[in-house]
Amino acid sequence: MVEPTRIEAIVETAVYVDDPDADEASYRDVLGPEMMSREAGRHVFFRVGDGVLPVFAPDSTLKGDTFPPHGARGPGHFALGARAGRLRPGRRRHRRRQERPYRDRKSWQGYFQ
Repeated sequence: MVEPTRIEAIVETAVYVDDPDADEASYRDVLGPEMMSREAGRHVFFRVGDGVLPVFAPDSTLKGDTFPPHGARGPGHFALGARAGRLRPGRRRHRRRQERPYRDRKSWQGYFQ
């Protein structure tokens, strides 16, 4: 019997937002990933470890002009990992200024083994 292929990594995790241009600053300035590419009003792509975090505007991606239509609406969820104490200083100040709250901060150490 042939063993099924095991998934080794998540290559891309997408998040859909109303305004990727406005959210770009939150991700870049607070979390610090490398910005790979952007198309104003449509997307911003960030390098996160070996993967990619695309930040899409569903109004653009649902049109299917360049790629097949794709998108999501409503609440979503994804989690990022960072070492304790390594988030950029000023994230709380940035959160208040932008009115884009980070809902919760949890330590999941040992959760995934």
